[in-house]
Amino acid sequence: MHAPAMSLIPKIFNDWFDSRGWQIYPHQQEIISQSQQGNSVLLVAPTGSGKTLCGFLPSLIAFHQHPIDKVHTIYISPLKALAVDIARNLGEPVAEMGLDIRIETRTGDTPASRRERQRKHPPHFLQASFVITSLTQGMQRNRVGKILAWQRTRKAVFPRVAKD
Repeated sequence: MHAPAMSLIPKIFNDWFDSRGWQIYPHQQEIISQSQQGNSVLLVAPTGSGKTLCGFLPSLIAFHQHPIDKVHTIYISPLKALAVDIARNLGEPVAEMGLDIRIETRTGDTPASRRERQRKHPPHFLQASFVITSLTQGMQRNRVGKILAWQRTRKAVFPRVAKD
C-alpha cells in the first residue's frame, strides 16, 4: 500500500496533527485514500496506533469538504458506554479544528426530548448502540428507524467485537 499525496488531507487536519506533535500514520493515510476512491476498508492495527481516529478521519474529511445537514456517519457500537466514549473522544479533535459537526449518541436510555430533537434536526455523526440499531431495522414506527430510513448516510463505522 502506498500513502496518498498529503494534498488529499486538508490543511486543517495536517495542522491539527502538527499542533499535537503527531504525524498521520501510513495506515491512516491509506484509509483516507481508499475512502476517497469510494472503497470500503477493514483496518486491523495494534492498540495505540490511532485506529479510532483512523476510522473517522475519512468521514471527518469528507464532511469538512462537503458538509450536509443530515446524518453523514453512523457509528454502530456493541456497548452504550463505548458509543458515549467515542462521541466524547471524537468531539475533542472536532472542537480543536473548529469543524461545524454535530455529534450525538442514541442508546436505549436516550431521553425522549433528545430523540425528538434528533428526529427533527439529526446530528451529522450519530453514535448508536447495537441494541438500538438492531431493534430499529425495518421498523418505521420507531424514530431512530425513521432517521436511519429517511437519511441516506454516507459512512458507517463498525467496531471489532472481540470473542475471547
